[in-house]
Amino acid sequence: MREGYHKVMEEYEDMGTDKNKLDLLYELLRETHQLALRGERISFRYLLERLLNEMMRRDRKIYFVLNPQDCGNGFYSTKFNLSLGELNLEVPRVRYGNRFRPSILPARWQRVDKDYEELLIAVGQRLQQKTR
Repeated sequence: MREGYHKVMEEYEDMGTDKNKLDLLYELLRETHQLALRGERISFRYLLERLLNEMMRRDRKIYFVLNPQDCGNGFYSTKFNLSLGELNLEVPRVRYGNRFRPSILPARWQRVDKDYEELLIAVGQRLQQKTR
């Protein structure tokens, strides 16, 4: 198991530009394998939390390409309650105005409906399948 894991990670490091597309997935795979070697498992809630936080960071990067006059202003922490548990999210902010809101989040002050929650859970399940 360890030899195959190290071979995949070496291939990943040699990917060049494709690295940006797969870095989160491989990072989660690495964490999953490291936990498995210690006899532990990564939780579904953790995978979904990591996925959403990374999607919001990348969403802000795209915003900066389209709005080069703006810049980052850190993050704010918030809790996102789903039936599978509470997610701790780090929502990125921008310095100028309120023009940026991560597209994965519901509209301001809007409660999450069941369809949205099911979508997030399905995305997390798909990610968990890929990390096996």
